Amino acid sequence: MGPPSTTSRSPETGSGRASSDETRSTVQETPPQWWPTIRENLPAYDPRVTPTRTMGAVAELFRTLPGTLRSAHPHRSVSANGPLAETITAVHDLDCPSGERSPMRALYDADGQVLLLGASPAKTTVLHLAEHRADWPGKHLDSNAGPVLVDGKRTWVTYQELAVQDEDFVDVVEAFARETGLMRIGAVGEAPARLLPVRPLVDYAAAWFTTHRAA
Repeated sequence: MGPPSTTSRSPETGSGRASSDETRSTVQETPPQWWPTIRENLPAYDPRVTPTRTMGAVAELFRTLPGTLRSAHPHRSVSANGPLAETITAVHDLDCPSGERSPMRALYDADGQVLLLGASPAKTTVLHLAEHRADWPGKHLDSNAGPVLVDGKRTWVTYQELAVQDEDFVDVVEAFARETGLMRIGAVGEAPARLLPVRPLVDYAAAWFTTHRAA
């Protein structure tokens, strides 16, 4: 990974989303009468300063590197550093955290690659783009809300997004590797590493989800 390449990561900003697991568990551990106050005082997502959540030290370090840009989504933000950083992070609509108007589509269009470094195929975030393109019984939207900055002012916004799932991500990645031979496996230090091409993976997974998912 040298200067000519672009690196991106999904920082995940759980605290910016009212229905995130982290925020939900925090709220549910307090008396119900406190819930409105807690939500009224949740800090608005700010891509410049909001820390990452649940993604580990590497994602947080990468977010703070000079030249790193970060997308606008309060829950599924993506950071990128390199020549294509602005292209990857420019569009990230609230109601499309991982779909056609998100950095996942930009990575697809750029013929990017996914490096799973010490991570399970269950963490292949770009597969959510394939979910947007697939059809299966029970596919539906979820309602969410959270505080964001609008013209510099904290504003509570509501939106709907695809109800995603990752229970079969390992299965689809293994099937893709077996049938295409396009997954490269190696090691970085002591960490197992898998390298996957985004475009053929997403195309394969969209068809796979449509065929294999049931209600």
